[in-house]
Amino acid sequence: MKAKIRIFRMSPIFGRIKEYTPSTNTTEHPLMLRISATGEYALLLAQHLADHPDGSRLADAAESLGIPEPMLRKVANRLVRAGVLESTLGRSGGIRLALMHPSVYDVLAAAGENLSVTTCSHMWWACPRSGQCGIEPVITRLQHGIEAMLRLQRISNQ
Repeated sequence: MKAKIRIFRMSPIFGRIKEYTPSTNTTEHPLMLRISATGEYALLLAQHLADHPDGSRLADAAESLGIPEPMLRKVANRLVRAGVLESTLGRSGGIRLALMHPSVYDVLAAAGENLSVTTCSHMWWACPRSGQCGIEPVITRLQHGIEAMLRLQRISNQ
């Protein structure tokens, strides 16, 4: 029998603790700092290319990774436009890493991932509580720490 996880939070109106049921509706509670399938495919492709330093055909990478080729092509195009990958056309063409050991941050940002801890992490001016928010310094330090960690983690063949 699975244990039921109960989450409690402070009610903003009454200041009392009440049980909270997380919503599966991501428009109601947008998920931040969650790697999407696109981001995951980008990391998998970067790792595949790190393991094949001479490059790889996209079809071969798609087959090896078990990712549909059209989806991997879209991801690869984003990474090429951002300068993370290089693409060569022709019979002996393919893709390879343009950067020696790209960081996880480089790959995820190139894939278009939202790396924000909260909705106001990068758009503090849009927050109605900006300037009077008691946790703004904490969130800022947390955001900087996570970004630093993602920049330190490198994609390599080791």
